[in-house]
Amino acid sequence: MSQVKVPPPSDLRITNFSDSDITVRWEAAADDDVSYLIKWISLSGGDLRQEYQISLSALYGDGAQSEAVAVRYSTLSGGGPTSLTVSDETAVSMVISWVSPNAHVLQYRVSYTALTGADSQGHTVLVPSGKKQVMLESLQPDTRYSILVTAEYHNREGGSGSAQGKTDESNKGKMPRQLKFNFQLRPTGLHAKSANVP
Repeated sequence: MSQVKVPPPSDLRITNFSDSDITVRWEAAADDDVSYLIKWISLSGGDLRQEYQISLSALYGDGAQSEAVAVRYSTLSGGGPTSLTVSDETAVSMVISWVSPNAHVLQYRVSYTALTGADSQGHTVLVPSGKKQVMLESLQPDTRYSILVTAEYHNREGGSGSAQGKTDESNKGKMPRQLKFNFQLRPTGLHAKSANVP
């Protein structure tokens, strides 16, 4: 007597991985499956790499079990930084901050390009994994920049996050908006001293 094959689940995938948690998703095998059997085994180990194989089978009410479908997951499979923010803008600098995707990032590559102004050449800064912000310096005043932060993993590139920031106008050569005079009465006459008011 041959065993009747029952349909397995499909589209098994890994999402939302972090330092110690992952989310496993799949499409149901059939309307009458009642539960699922999930197994995972470690395929390799080490300080920089942990690879797992995750398998999933559908279980039915009559005791039947489907063939297993499997997917591999590596801790080096990495997402990109999130929640990019731009702060502390001056005429020549700005600070870029972000949230790390996980603890396996080796470094971040921060690329920025001027969207306005004469300087359209791209620039790149490498940031160690322990840092979550960087100050971009020697920028052009009153210029909007496109910023891309990419997570780099062992022998591979991860995801990216993007933002835009704008430097302040330069105060060099500008006339003060107001003039304030301090008067002092001296024996030789009236002495006036001006002070710029921003």
